[in-house]
Amino acid sequence: MDIDELVRIADAVVSTQLGRPLNDCERHVLQECCNGKKFQDMEGWAEKTLKDTGARLWKCFEQALGGQIRVSKSTFQSALTRLSQDPRYSGVAQPIIPIMQAAGFSSSHHPFGDRGCITDPLRFFDREEILQRVFEGLRLGCSQSLVGETQIGKSSILSMICIQGPQQLQLPQQSFVLLDMQCIYDEKDLFTALCDELGIDPPCRGYELRRKLRNQHYIVCLDEVEKMTHPEKFSGDERSELRGLASHPTAPFTLVIASRSPLPQLFPDSPEKTSPLAGICHPIDVGAFSPTVAKAFIEHRLRGSPVTFSEEQINDLLDRSQGHPARLQEYAAELYDRLSGQ
Repeated sequence: MDIDELVRIADAVVSTQLGRPLNDCERHVLQECCNGKKFQDMEGWAEKTLKDTGARLWKCFEQALGGQIRVSKSTFQSALTRLSQDPRYSGVAQPIIPIMQAAGFSSSHHPFGDRGCITDPLRFFDREEILQRVFEGLRLGCSQSLVGETQIGKSSILSMICIQGPQQLQLPQQSFVLLDMQCIYDEKDLFTALCDELGIDPPCRGYELRRKLRNQHYIVCLDEVEKMTHPEKFSGDERSELRGLASHPTAPFTLVIASRSPLPQLFPDSPEKTSPLAGICHPIDVGAFSPTVAKAFIEHRLRGSPVTFSEEQINDLLDRSQGHPARLQEYAAELYDRLSGQ
């Protein structure tokens, strides 16, 4: 079986097991492993990211085989050859349909109907490289800052961190807290909401809060932190307190913050003050889909649908949206409605 066929079978297996197609990093790992390369010799991603990606793929193939054999870098090709005999994986377009039906989707469900934050893992697409970078940092106790323009997918990534985090970091579900600052009125409301999510009787902040958090650890995800720039509602002390609760690997909090602007630009504190958040948060840019990923997204969403897009129509969508997820979905929805007569 040649490399292209192995990758095709792998795509069908991943689509069935995980509800999404192979991403760029996974395809790269499969192709390079087929060529006999070691992870340390592969280019394009960090060695640890490549190894973690390979480990996830081998585990996925093991599950597809029902746990009958252990899959590794040296045996995955024979595993895929074996899986190619399974009718579920003999075609790329077939596997996603049962998954969508199991999740409550029907053929009449609009494939491009998502708006706002994606909370369903079956509807979340790609971003594996960003998620793995975040999880790598969180394993080291490093806070992260997701930076990207509006509707680029930051909120959805935060949602997936809370969904995938327990398995990725071997932490209980209650260790993950997600706060949307759009729902927070002011500084007092922030700590009231935070304590409520932590199961602590509010109001509580400062040393009292730190004392109650002793010997505990939480991944605290904050979305739309631009809200904290309003001086009439936020003094800036709240950012200093959050820094104190997340300033070192053994602190009770590790933060993942999402914003449209980099934190130093968002909160230009005076030189005399310690930078409350920018100094502890590692920035990660959240950009648009690459042309390859954007095309894969369209094709993935159209699987099982009675509507097809021509190559010319897909290229037009990519050109107009420039890979921006929200715009891509909006334009694809318009085209889908027009072609389906809705």
